[in-house]
Amino acid sequence: MNAHAQSFRHTQWFDPPIEADIRARVEQVKTELAPHVVERDRKGSAPVEEAALLRHSGLAALTIDDGLALFHNTRSRREAIGARWQHALFAIREISRIDLSSAALLGYNYMHLLRIEIAGRGPVFSNAVTNSLQTPTLWGGANNPGGPAADLTRVDGGYIANGRKSFATAAQTADRLVVGESYRAPDGHEKRLTFVLDASTPGIVHADDWDGIGARRSASGSLVFENVFIPDNAIFSTSAADPTKRPLNESIGSLAFQIMFVNFLNGTALGAIDTALSQLHLRKNGQNASVPDYIADSIGNAITTANASFALSTVANRAFGELIADIDENRLTPERRGEIADLISQAKVASDAAALSVTSRIFEAVGARSATLKQGLDRYWRDARIYTLHDPVAVKIQEIGRYAVDLELATPSANS
Repeated sequence: MNAHAQSFRHTQWFDPPIEADIRARVEQVKTELAPHVVERDRKGSAPVEEAALLRHSGLAALTIDDGLALFHNTRSRREAIGARWQHALFAIREISRIDLSSAALLGYNYMHLLRIEIAGRGPVFSNAVTNSLQTPTLWGGANNPGGPAADLTRVDGGYIANGRKSFATAAQTADRLVVGESYRAPDGHEKRLTFVLDASTPGIVHADDWDGIGARRSASGSLVFENVFIPDNAIFSTSAADPTKRPLNESIGSLAFQIMFVNFLNGTALGAIDTALSQLHLRKNGQNASVPDYIADSIGNAITTANASFALSTVANRAFGELIADIDENRLTPERRGEIADLISQAKVASDAAALSVTSRIFEAVGARSATLKQGLDRYWRDARIYTLHDPVAVKIQEIGRYAVDLELATPSANS
């Protein structure tokens, strides 16, 4: 990374205070990921090396480790919870500037740990924290309610699972899995069972079948269950299958994934600008002549668009940390959830638009020489396109409008 792009990277005005130790860890991960990111993207398949790097980066337990300095350099537990989530989202965004696939491995790790936490801090969560702090651990899983389902059969002491789950991001290289599946009880009531398993549990097959145009190394393929036993004590949630009928705390899971996507997309847009500036600076080769007006215009528009979304996302990040603190203090209300859901939706709409615009139009600044496989500038658009298609942004726009005009809070769902 040349000095010009490095300067752009570190002159953002929007970040919260980040502990020097955490910033250094994030920068080290970025430094190690950068050299061969284009080749890895082209190769696809299982991100074994990236997972090993993240596992030992000191970042994987960021949201559960009360022993970190950032947790003690605050005035209250509430402030500490907010701070560590801002640090976690910072890490996700910054790593996305280099390699969104690796950011996905880390981000989904945080999200699956949070799913266990918001279900009540029971023994499954206590064990997850203890094990993750003792041994560097990455979490993955599968919880796609709209995709293929595994069949659950009740047996003595638990359930037997058979079938396939799609979009199991981060599961292929994870140590532990969090899986959600519907189960219709003999009385006809349908429940959503969510449970924890070792990734190496007999009968679990990690299919290397992810073929997305972007996030090529995010391990987002299928998770296959072949007579897998799920003990009762591995289940940490038996909530309703209908998202509107689940406990309020558990409904926060969908907002957590949305704020993660916001940071993926903002990081991807900023990363495209970083790469474009690097290429433009190399071409100048020490010459003092100003760049042509059309290039300055393209770069100026890209930076403005990306930073506008970035600024909104930092407000949403802070609000999300407040939401987790509300859960910790047992004071979350539907109104509070709805207000912050609206803010996160605004950030998602902005980051979708910014990422697609910046990663596409940045080619106009760098020119024809950027449109080669060797340069790999196209991966930013492909990565952004994958996550902008995760759920319809049009629904979020409608929810924002209804809240503004009718004061109608968004109904908790898989994506809101």
